[in-house]
Amino acid sequence: MLNSGNSGGGPELKKELELFGRKLAVLLHDSNLPDEVKEAIIDLLPDLSLEQIDRLFLILETAYENQETKGIDQKYRKIIKYIAKEFSHDEEVLSAKFKKELEKLEKARPF
Repeated sequence: MLNSGNSGGGPELKKELELFGRKLAVLLHDSNLPDEVKEAIIDLLPDLSLEQIDRLFLILETAYENQETKGIDQKYRKIIKYIAKEFSHDEEVLSAKFKKELEKLEKARPF
């Protein structure tokens, strides 16, 4: 996003704008938008206000993050299911051992 607090101009603003432009280009390139839409956005950029460009950036950034993380839920769901299964198995084994030890203690009681 553009840093609206940098109103002094100069080399720092130029660097910030160049970095922002590169990030915007990467987000647009990596988006799953059709090439025609990407080209239309590029053609419109000079006519957009800074606020509109900033909003476009946020939309592209959010879409990129969603695109990159869409399989994570399913991946972790499988991992959690596996861990829960292993935990359940371990719990059954420990419960059985506990019951055997408890039975031994009950049999060994003198009264």
